[in-house]
Amino acid sequence: MIATLLAPLRAPANVAVGPGDDAAILADGTALTVDALVEGVHWDARLNAEDVGFKTLAVSVSDLASVGAKPAWALLTLALPDEDLGWVSDFARGLAAACERWGVALVGGDTVFTPGPKLVSLTLGGPCVASPMLRSAAKPGHIVWATGSPGLASLGWRLSDPPQEALDALRRPDPPVEFALALARTGWVGAAMDLSDGLERDLPRLCAASGVGCVIDPDRVGRHRLLVDEHWANAVSGGDEYQLLFTTPPERAQDVRELADSFDVWVTPIGTCDDSGAARLTDRAWPGASFRHFGGRS
Repeated sequence: MIATLLAPLRAPANVAVGPGDDAAILADGTALTVDALVEGVHWDARLNAEDVGFKTLAVSVSDLASVGAKPAWALLTLALPDEDLGWVSDFARGLAAACERWGVALVGGDTVFTPGPKLVSLTLGGPCVASPMLRSAAKPGHIVWATGSPGLASLGWRLSDPPQEALDALRRPDPPVEFALALARTGWVGAAMDLSDGLERDLPRLCAASGVGCVIDPDRVGRHRLLVDEHWANAVSGGDEYQLLFTTPPERAQDVRELADSFDVWVTPIGTCDDSGAARLTDRAWPGASFRHFGGRS
């Protein structure tokens, strides 16, 4: 789909990093990203309007953080089937809370009618704090790291009666922004990307961009107490993470742990890059991704 869209287009000269990473990078170091959320696909009744407003910004903040850019300003489009001012007011409160949390100014946008479900699209921009972290610089021997508890948010979606912790993760994503910016400043990172569609879908993208393979220990992913036994597959295949997936040389392992501790961020070494060209688990097959952009959730 994306390749077909981009085929006839040419990136202008003032774009340093074009399509293929989590954000475009202009020649002046400004990072830009855009995301869309559709009712019934990206949220349902488990999220109220305030949650949707908060999450609308959080998912884009995660993209900018993954390239080492500080979120600064946003443009918003709302496509709504009716003038439900109560929903819009609640949505605005959630969005305002997220803007305050991450220091983002809403500087414009558009509102339109749609006969279908609600659609929210947000464009986010901000400056890179150092050389951008991209998907394309992992090397064989690098450690693969993941922040947070991959799979916890999607557990909130998959279970009919999910635990409150899983619901909280689904409703209010918490990307490790300050840690990601500090990590970018160190220069330790090989490759990095936003972990949002689940490890099973996102890791092969990093491998393809870097020309490497990876072997992942599934027992080290999603070490939250809710993601054991029958829910292990959710840790490696679930989406809605909005965490950071990155690689570093092994000699930086202790440095990474100490930096993460200083920001109270949970970071786990989940595997190692190699020269196989494939992303695989140590002792089992991938269980099947739980979310596809044109296939919905399973």
